[in-house]
Amino acid sequence: MKKKNLLVKVLSLSLALFLLAGCGNNGISTNGEQPESGGESASGGSYTISLSSHQSSSSVHHYTVAEFKSRVEERTGGAVTINLFEDAQLGNERDNIEGVQMGTIQMCLADTGYVANLLKDYNILQLPFIFRDYDHLNKVLGGEIVAAMDEKLIEQTGIRALGWYPDGLRDFLMNTPVEEVSDFKGCKLRAMESDVVIDCIEALGAAATPIAWGEVYTSIQTNVVEGLEAAPTSLYTSKFYEVADKLIMTDHINLGVTLLMNEQFFQSMPEEYQQVILDVMREIADEQQQNTVSQQEGAVEQLKAEGVTVIEIDKEACQEACMTTWDKYAAEVENGQDIIDAILAVE
Repeated sequence: MKKKNLLVKVLSLSLALFLLAGCGNNGISTNGEQPESGGESASGGSYTISLSSHQSSSSVHHYTVAEFKSRVEERTGGAVTINLFEDAQLGNERDNIEGVQMGTIQMCLADTGYVANLLKDYNILQLPFIFRDYDHLNKVLGGEIVAAMDEKLIEQTGIRALGWYPDGLRDFLMNTPVEEVSDFKGCKLRAMESDVVIDCIEALGAAATPIAWGEVYTSIQTNVVEGLEAAPTSLYTSKFYEVADKLIMTDHINLGVTLLMNEQFFQSMPEEYQQVILDVMREIADEQQQNTVSQQEGAVEQLKAEGVTVIEIDKEACQEACMTTWDKYAAEVENGQDIIDAILAVE
């Protein structure tokens, strides 16, 4: 009986994945004919993409996925249809990336924190205080350094990063008042599943606890952790101010955000549709680069309005404490120091 129940569960899961992947053909519908890779069938092909976002539909990243869907569908005349799943309907960020790699979904929203788990090179982009300002970050994200990482990602994982924009400088939202670096000692803080973020938190003297984004609110509410680090926009839209009321302005890390796409599916599409996808993401990334600063500043003001106390801290002291992470990843990442030097040389 146990074996029979297990078989039923496996078959049910397989059927769900089969349907999500587009009725068994990776989301490609060709009126009965399967197109050759990279081209459209003689009968005319249509393509259905499942795009998953672990972020809230009220977050600043809704603009990215919603505009991507709208513009791609419009410019392909409806030949490419995008089914959008937000609010972690299909799982957390790690689940989504795994789905893209396996081909059970075609696209997802992701950031360097999780993409670095696939390719260590991206860890360099997360090093605390490595970027002078947003202009410096945007030049790196849109330049040759990240382009080389993206090519390596395709070769090693079968996943394509379509284009990057900044998530925003990250700060700490906590229940504990932290006015200098030594105050972090002994604090338990939520960390995303990123080695660099974990190392940064621990370098400051706190204890890092990896927790999925969807579980953070209750984890703070039940005192599993005392707070978390994230961009102010995410802190506000996720309503973490309801369970933590002190914003520590460290500005320690600035993650890049992208849309990931299954490379096999991308290559199955006609070149004209591939170009539409690349062009649309480039446009949206440029727009989000321009939007980031005002969005972050606005979120800080909104957090204040909700009763959050903003605490300014000595950023130079924070940077000094975190410099051990630079040495670690310069050694761990292939040509790590060369990548660091190249980033610092970008004017």
